Amino acid sequence: MIVSYVKGWAVRMYQECRRDYPCDTAAMKKVAELLGVGKAESVRIWVRQAEIDAGARPGVTSDDSAKMKRFKRENAELQRANSSGIRGEPLTP
Repeated sequence: MIVSYVKGWAVRMYQECRRDYPCDTAAMKKVAELLGVGKAESVRIWVRQAEIDAGARPGVTSDDSAKMKRFKRENAELQRANSSGIRGEPLTP
């Protein structure tokens, strides 16, 4: 698993070196190679997400995505708790 600071480095490196390459893909490939992250696709995903988070590109921000994951997890927990209760008995005050 790649730690978040490596993703940050990759995004900054891409932004700094982009103008030195004929296209986005070439710059991303070079950044991936320099950091040893495997494929340029990983760098592309990180750069695009950084652009979304900065408001430069439409999409779901990292914060919103994390909130949705948390809400889904909480909802699943509540559904499990509700389904494990005894059904058919009235609630007493």
